[in-house]
Amino acid sequence: MKVQFLIPIVFTVLISGCAHTRHVSTTEFDAVNKAIKGKQARIKLTNGNIIVGRKIQLAQDSTLWTDSETCRKRSIPTSEINYIFFQKRWRGALQGFGIGLLIGGFIGADDCDGGCGFAGPDGSTESILMYGGTVAVVWGLPIGAMTGSKEKFVLKQTPRQAELVKPPSLAKASFPLIIRSETLMISSEDDIRAILESHGFYDAKFNKNGKGITHQYEAKTVQDAPVILDHFTGLMWMQGGSTKALNTKSAGKYICKLNEEAVGGFTDWRFPTLEEAMSLMEPPILNGDLYINSLFDQKQQEIWTADRYDYDHRLSVNFKEGGCFTSRGANAYVRAVRSQ
Repeated sequence: MKVQFLIPIVFTVLISGCAHTRHVSTTEFDAVNKAIKGKQARIKLTNGNIIVGRKIQLAQDSTLWTDSETCRKRSIPTSEINYIFFQKRWRGALQGFGIGLLIGGFIGADDCDGGCGFAGPDGSTESILMYGGTVAVVWGLPIGAMTGSKEKFVLKQTPRQAELVKPPSLAKASFPLIIRSETLMISSEDDIRAILESHGFYDAKFNKNGKGITHQYEAKTVQDAPVILDHFTGLMWMQGGSTKALNTKSAGKYICKLNEEAVGGFTDWRFPTLEEAMSLMEPPILNGDLYINSLFDQKQQEIWTADRYDYDHRLSVNFKEGGCFTSRGANAYVRAVRSQ
């Protein structure tokens, strides 16, 4: 293998490993907020989950952020955060440029006899400068800017401190059935089957004997927004949804717009989880040729969920075929939901 083919691999490994870690206490939260202001960052939780958000505001008791995909404002006890990190593109570009000068200089100093893919008198000072500058500009700057340099803030909290800053639990409304509302990465069809069977949700493939649940629907209009309240699960659904099928990126923008415009007076609309979307599934066909109550618009025959089957596929629920799928196609409709 020629040296030039190893250059991008070496750069990616070296620059990806460049991280600046800082351990911060509660007295330094203002400095952290200033550093991450206006940036998209990742929050690593103590349970291992990672949250991607922006407009992050770190405080002693709780941390606020805006979901990058749906623009939903959220919060979490600060005691549940392990660290916050983000990429600095400009620092990555500078690091890439510097590493490029070093690698190019070594190549130029070596007697390549033209085998390195560059012209010039090998081993000479001119060759070192030429190789160094070329590698720095051609490989270093773009790879460094693309990969970025990781800025990492680790929160210093002892178990006792974490207990002290943990906010008191808020009383939640009681509903007959409480369904998972947090996003999940589902790894296999066996996991899907287990989830559906545990709730008795009907699915033509995974749980044919499922009978669904007895909903307590109420259709109403809230600030000109037609919604369906389910008093059995405590969920508020959009009666309709997107007017056309969307890819996942456009679907996120659709929900983001709902929250930015405070449709219905709310700013916490989101994608439903698999369980929430499947809770709408009815074993008999009730709405034209759809397995869903006739109170809902018929247009949204297949909707996106918040859950992923893997990093590249998002789960969808199809009310025409009576089941959930691991992103068979690139597009599906959006029916937003929120918790009451």
